[in-house]
Amino acid sequence: MTNALDPFDESTWSDEQRGYFELVDGSLGDSANAIISNGKPEHAVFLIHRFLSNAKESVRLFSGRLSRAYGGVEVYGDAHVADAAAAALKSGVAVRIVLEEEMDAEDGDPENHPLVRLARGMEEAGTLAGSLEIHRASEPAREFLSDFPYHWMTMDGSAYRLETETDKATAHVNFGDPDMVSSLSEIFDNVLLSNGAQLVRIAG
Repeated sequence: MTNALDPFDESTWSDEQRGYFELVDGSLGDSANAIISNGKPEHAVFLIHRFLSNAKESVRLFSGRLSRAYGGVEVYGDAHVADAAAAALKSGVAVRIVLEEEMDAEDGDPENHPLVRLARGMEEAGTLAGSLEIHRASEPAREFLSDFPYHWMTMDGSAYRLETETDKATAHVNFGDPDMVSSLSEIFDNVLLSNGAQLVRIAG
């Protein structure tokens, strides 16, 4: 399925979409403490790309399946996202991921997911300075999440994207809210990551 809107091709942007993407980049550059809504898969993949390409130290991601595509839009299977992930891992960023469900990988094998293949290739080439960890959330963690049914992504200490309707990719993002990032990171580290089953760990 082909979508008219390509978040990485400005020639496909309407004036409204151009305004949205420029607002995101401007807020990112200013570390603005302001909430920006996003409700399209194209918005989600654009933001994932920006988080990965601008991270200096860490990215935390709690995802459903690390979907290669969603709603006809390439997400973690997108070449631009792969390039951003490669840049992050090359620069020393720690990328930690916890999945709520089984990973969206070929044959169900985590090693066949695009991000894992990318990191393995960098490891073999000696260009991996950061790390990639992927865990599956435990049953107790999923029970905790029944009261907090969201997915999220954080970048360093101040930026987050919180997906409030996980079946629709409806979310909001803020590039300057360290208190919220601290709260999400604490849940991620102490509830999700520490109790999860490790699927992948690749470190430079």
